[in-house]
Amino acid sequence: MNVPYNKSHSGSDLVQKWMGSYFGTKPEDCENIGYTTKATEGSTDIYITTFGNNGFFIEYEIKTLKRFFLSPHNIIIVDTNQDLHPEISETLKSICEREGIIYLKAPYNHYQEQQHFDSTMKLGTTLNFLHHNCVKQRQPTYFGFLDHDCFLFRPTTTDDLFIRKIKNTEPFAYNEYTTKRLDMYGTVSQNLPKWNLHVIANFFRYERFKDVPLDFRASYKHGLDTGGANRDIIPYVDNEIEDYRLSHIGIRYTNEDVGRLNSVQHYEVIDSRWMHMCASTHDLLAEDIGGERKMLYTKGFLDAILRVSEIKGK
Repeated sequence: MNVPYNKSHSGSDLVQKWMGSYFGTKPEDCENIGYTTKATEGSTDIYITTFGNNGFFIEYEIKTLKRFFLSPHNIIIVDTNQDLHPEISETLKSICEREGIIYLKAPYNHYQEQQHFDSTMKLGTTLNFLHHNCVKQRQPTYFGFLDHDCFLFRPTTTDDLFIRKIKNTEPFAYNEYTTKRLDMYGTVSQNLPKWNLHVIANFFRYERFKDVPLDFRASYKHGLDTGGANRDIIPYVDNEIEDYRLSHIGIRYTNEDVGRLNSVQHYEVIDSRWMHMCASTHDLLAEDIGGERKMLYTKGFLDAILRVSEIKGK
């Protein structure tokens, strides 16, 4: 079959054969719990991909989205373990059944294989599968992708995501800010002057993009991370970057520089509504760099936020 986006970075027959099989797979034929081929009217589909972690992340993703995402929505947990962590898959299915959440096991991904391993390509092709085979089938009003370690902690509606107050740069402008309704939302990833919206918390209005062959892989051509291949597909206008730039704060967990590949252990707060734990898949697999401390800190923060919200709601 024709791959429904731009050509693979690899022209090998092996990759092309796999992609044909991959995009020929129907999501309803994959192992799933509660998957339907039509989204509820007026809703937002939120896809969360997860691999090889304990149930904490998905459990708290569901808790915080249920509490703080105020617009009608459907949460779809996408299991990308490929049978490497069967105990985690069982945990995910159990959580989804208990919470009434859609569970979907993603098809086999070539980029998980040891000799071909590329985590960015695996994520990008998984998101492409979800967009082309699930979103276009379900046709929600909005759809979005959320990292499994990125938690909503502030009451939020779709209007909060898509209606932005933009500083007016017109000379002698009467109003300092102008209001714009945008068709997409996300944190800016940049290799200036080029930029795109990253997939940490990335949302789109379906009607605007229903016929657009979006590509969520990284772009080596443009030097942009996951989602960067959309640079060649979405008409990004470089002078409009400020329309999309969200407040973004990085905060250390500890004073000492302990981290994966000599990086600093930190988390991010994006748009004053998302807490992104950062690199959890890698850090929690390395016991000597404080991954467990990151998880416990995050859990404590979210428990406190949820408790305050519960008290206010009574």
